[in-house]
Amino acid sequence: MLTRCRQVALFDIFPDVLREVLPDLRTAADRGVDVAIHVYEEIEIPGLDVILNPRGSAVFERWPGQWLKLVVDASEYLYAFLSEDSRRVHQAVWTSSPYLAWLAHSGLSSEIVESRLAARIAGGAKNAELKNILAGYERLITAPGYAALLTHFGLPCKESDPTQRPRAGGFAPGKPAEKGRHGRSRMKRDREKHRKRKKGTL
Repeated sequence: MLTRCRQVALFDIFPDVLREVLPDLRTAADRGVDVAIHVYEEIEIPGLDVILNPRGSAVFERWPGQWLKLVVDASEYLYAFLSEDSRRVHQAVWTSSPYLAWLAHSGLSSEIVESRLAARIAGGAKNAELKNILAGYERLITAPGYAALLTHFGLPCKESDPTQRPRAGGFAPGKPAEKGRHGRSRMKRDREKHRKRKKGTL
């Protein structure tokens, strides 16, 4: 999966599995891939964006084993729950479904941002710093999987317009989506036009 990654790789990963895949993460980062790793114990990895889950110890207590979530380019994902020695797979799921991969990307990117913000809030960060953190993670919404998702369902792609790119919970910050006279967003009107063209009524 990492060898196919072109732009962004998101990880949610327990320590033992992280040590095993770390060389692959470095290789991906050296190719220019934006690698963000959500971890459960403190670790510093130069050149990679490492985010500590503030509830890491509680998660360890609930999950006696090894955990891995990997989403690449919002185009495919792998979820796996392994035995504590990583030799046995309790459950693993992989898919390249554009819809499911985008949902996984949105969910994991939101967890990463939440953990980063929680750590800074606990450290007494001011509003300006928190806004800068949010702005820094806006890069995650440009993953290639979004355009692939719309293409898969035959929908118009607004990828060139950053104010129209979706993220978990809504649109990216910036100019509000243009409204029509009936209060419909521009993207919704485009979808309706596309459906009419397919039916031959436009």
